[in-house]
Order: sequence, then C-alpha cells, then structure tokens
Amino acid sequence: MACAVKVAERFNIPISKIKKTVAEFKGVEGRLQLLRTHKGIKIYNDNNATTPEATIAGIEALKPKNRKIILICGGADKKLDLTNFVKVVNKNCKFVSLIPGTGTNILLREYELKIPYEVGKDFKDVIKKAIVYAKKGDIVLFSPAFASFGMFNNEYERNDLFIKLIKSLK
Repeated sequence: MACAVKVAERFNIPISKIKKTVAEFKGVEGRLQLLRTHKGIKIYNDNNATTPEATIAGIEALKPKNRKIILICGGADKKLDLTNFVKVVNKNCKFVSLIPGTGTNILLREYELKIPYEVGKDFKDVIKKAIVYAKKGDIVLFSPAFASFGMFNNEYERNDLFIKLIKSLK
C-alpha cells in the first residue's frame, strides 16, 4: 500500500483521491481479509499465513485491547520452531480451534497451550467450534501457521472452502 501511495504521489494524484482510495481498499484475499461480521463477530481470512511468524503478525495486527481472538490454525508440520507462536497465542487468544494434522500433533505434544482449545474432526468442524465459542465483539481469525497438506491439495483449496463455509453461516 505504501508503495502504491508513493507511485500515486509521483504521478501528482491529489492526496484527497489517494486517501479515499486507501480507505476503500478491501485488502487482498487470504491476507487479513475481513470476510464478514456474523452476529457481531468479525471473521478474518489469513489463509496465506502458513508459518508461525505470519500468524503472529496477523494476531499482532488485529490484537484487541479489551477482547480476545478465537484463532483457527493447525495443519501439516513444516519443522518450524513454535516457541514464540505459542507465547503470542497464549497472550492474545481466548480459544484455539485446531485443524488436524502432523503440525497440530507436534504443537500439542511439545508445547503448552494455556488457553482452551479443541481439535476438529474436519475443517467444517474446526470452523463450527470457533464460531460457537465466539461471542459478540470477538474476532475469529483463520491464520493456519502450518501447511495445508494432508487435508487439502494446497492452500488455495483450503482458502476457497473457508470462504464458502463462512459465507454460508446463518
């Protein structure tokens, strides 16, 4: 966004038009994308966050002052250190709905989540658990921190299913 603003300035586009465009920008699919607000719960799609560091960045970007995040994460192991990830999750999230997979197994076996969590039986169940746990004013953040393999062919398949399931919430 900062680069786009600089280019617009170089082409002498009025600052009022730049500000309006920035304010109306809805973001990029799968990167802290606000999908919808459902019963007062903001639901974000951060599907492209496939490392612990990327999920930490998403949590930090959305970190609320007076409410907590319900995090949807987990999946296939990428052999990455989860120490900082677990610290940030324990500090900023009130519940974790976990996607089954080898990475999730390692997370639960080798690290200590100090907040409530559940492992879903499948992706639809994982999302359902997160939505049921969330209360008005909360944030549901889908930010996997792990790879999609095992349950999905790739992250795009996972992204599309997440969007479909969230749009179908009643």
